[in-house]
Amino acid sequence: MSCEWGRSMTATPQPHREGPFGAKGFSEGAILAVSPAIANAVYDAVGARLKDLPITREKMLESLRLHLADDSHIPATG
Repeated sequence: MSCEWGRSMTATPQPHREGPFGAKGFSEGAILAVSPAIANAVYDAVGARLKDLPITREKMLESLRLHLADDSHIPATG
């Protein structure tokens, strides 16, 4: 089988001894960045940093409360 970059690959199915029915993982690598991306989007939007998974509404509200209670994010005037 060839791909658009001019490389070729050959599929050699070999069952994985630890996977269910010999299955191997495939998409885990693609989903690893989703949670950090969501946490960074929340931080960019409201300035509240989320560091624990799963990201829940309660954790978001608590992080926002802590962020708003901290005066260091407010620029000094004068």
